[in-house]
Amino acid sequence: PETIECAGIQHTVKEEELDGIVTMIQQAKKPYIWLGGGAIISEASAEVREFAKRIDAPVCDTLMAKGGFDGYDDLYTGMIGMHGTKTSNLGVGQCDLLIALGVRFSDRVTGNVKKFAFNAKIIQCDIDPAEINKNVIVDASIIGDLKCILKALNEKLQPLSHPEWISHILNLKDR
Repeated sequence: PETIECAGIQHTVKEEELDGIVTMIQQAKKPYIWLGGGAIISEASAEVREFAKRIDAPVCDTLMAKGGFDGYDDLYTGMIGMHGTKTSNLGVGQCDLLIALGVRFSDRVTGNVKKFAFNAKIIQCDIDPAEINKNVIVDASIIGDLKCILKALNEKLQPLSHPEWISHILNLKDR
């Protein structure tokens, strides 16, 4: 395990967990980031912005995550779920990797969990171990403060580019 100092907190992260998630992100052709309230609680807005730009992925959010990502950024697609935008809901349904950051997988977002993000592998990052695999079974997870996790991931990830995927998402937004 690697110990990361973040915001005055000693945080232990298993190197193999980070490396596994980095590999999943690098292999994705259509990644999508879903922000939840954990992004606000951990004050991770700057790290989220760097992460989204670094991996070139669209970002949707929940009501609890408002302010966690710039609503005027081209990568932002709006809220997800029953009160969400068509772009966010369609995009998550079409992505091949859903990166859930500080989310609970509420039924107001997922609806029928058997059909939610059915084309995607799912990564869940959350501080509460009870939330991992609680409502949706994920392919990989990492438990800890979101700000610390994103700092570690941002250090390990080289910039990625997904021009066709981003173009598709921007087209959905325009329509």
